[in-house]
Amino acid sequence: MTEHLVNLPSTFKYLNQFAASQWAPHPSLYRCVTATEAMAGEIAYPGRWIPEQLEDALYTRFAGPDVPSDQQGLTKEQVLTWLHEVNIGHIDLADLLHDTETLRHELGAQNKQNVPQGRHWPVSLFLARGILTRQPLWLVR
Repeated sequence: MTEHLVNLPSTFKYLNQFAASQWAPHPSLYRCVTATEAMAGEIAYPGRWIPEQLEDALYTRFAGPDVPSDQQGLTKEQVLTWLHEVNIGHIDLADLLHDTETLRHELGAQNKQNVPQGRHWPVSLFLARGILTRQPLWLVR
């Protein structure tokens, strides 16, 4: 299967979920999902948000205080709520995770149609089961 790479916006910034920022000087260690959401927002709408501020705002809104003692994390439903609110489409392939051959063909078909596929492995079966494991999050604009 050929990969089609999407150029990242020139302003794109990788977010380290553990890194402190002016919005979260001592952040929670459970921000991998909000970091992924903020990076998806950067790709879908370059310049619309300050990524570190968005990461903190998402965590605070959906999980609780963005502090080291908070271990709440986010649910699949919370992620989908935000994606819907800001008009970032998604393709949930959770039903195909058990069948890698079908999943491979689906991803190949999406590649042929130039569907951007944002993969962030720490987010994992999160979309499939609402928990943190190791499968991809698929996003399209």
